[in-house]
Amino acid sequence: MESFEDVLALAAYAHDRVNPYLFSYALSVALLHRPDTKKIQLPPLYEIFPDKYVEKDVLRTARKVSKVYTEENRVSSLKLRQKSNWEIWCGYLSNPYYFN
Repeated sequence: MESFEDVLALAAYAHDRVNPYLFSYALSVALLHRPDTKKIQLPPLYEIFPDKYVEKDVLRTARKVSKVYTEENRVSSLKLRQKSNWEIWCGYLSNPYYFN
């Protein structure tokens, strides 16, 4: 791959075609081995797949609590929806905090 944009394009293609665990592993390995992305601090797996590290009851309760709001502090449904793994990765890649 010539540029980082090519890597992102391939990641977008692979995201829809492989399972999320394989995608996360492949993308993290690719980012760790490229010279131009070695300084990227990758997100911990418990942030990408919280359901693998937190009990289901805790996540269920958190989802219920997040949907409780009044008319005065109504938030658009876009802010309440759960982010996909791809959106989490893109958020980390675009955040300058994760570059050393």
